[in-house]
Amino acid sequence: MLSSLVVYCLTITISIYLLVYRKIVMNTEKIFLIGALFFALLTFFFLLGCVENNPAPGPIGGDKDANGCLSAAGYSYDSDIGACIRPWELDQNQRIVATIVTDSVSYEKITIIGVVEQECEGCFNVKFNDADGLMYEVIIKDWMVDYSNQLKENKVVYDSKNKRLLYSFEVMKPTPCYEVKKDILILESYPVQVVINVEFIPLQTFAPCVQVIDPEIISGEILIDHKPASVMVNVDGEEFFKISEIVDAKNPENQIGLI
Repeated sequence: MLSSLVVYCLTITISIYLLVYRKIVMNTEKIFLIGALFFALLTFFFLLGCVENNPAPGPIGGDKDANGCLSAAGYSYDSDIGACIRPWELDQNQRIVATIVTDSVSYEKITIIGVVEQECEGCFNVKFNDADGLMYEVIIKDWMVDYSNQLKENKVVYDSKNKRLLYSFEVMKPTPCYEVKKDILILESYPVQVVINVEFIPLQTFAPCVQVIDPEIISGEILIDHKPASVMVNVDGEEFFKISEIVDAKNPENQIGLI
């Protein structure tokens, strides 16, 4: 789009051109052709000078309001969601999902740049920028943040030499404002079965809880005479994973990643 200055320069150029054209037309056709060529060149260089003195605007960005929102790009702060959004881009369900994301992350002054619904019910992909402009993606499944893609592989090995079972796995707490309680059961059967129960307990504190999305690593060892038939891990009463083929490792710490 031509700026007002370029339009002004163009108007002046056309006016001059028409004035001279009327005088040239009064003379011979040869003079007219020479004059037309001359003023065409004059118009080109005149407009070139106008454009150079009025450079094209740069990309949108830079100026943010107190909440870190780029108002020039159409973003404004929504106090219910707790982030910068373009209100016309989010329907009611997308607003709910955006709120779930902002409640789950620790970043301040974030901007929701995309909430895309997936095929399954309550499934969305959400992209947002932090205050430094770095982009992150959060996956929502069944109206909850899905952390499964952030977790490492569950590992359980048996050290027959020292008669111990080593385990390591990761879980995601509902929020960082919980502590993890672990209870281990060795069922009296042959071969034995091991059950590890993990429970999330709310922190009993009035201190502010820092909201950081980080997996909780749960690892340890269980002294047991024989390799168990299976190891099952329950989290808050629900089965998290079960391993029935326990590896007998010569270097268990290296294999399980504890060292």
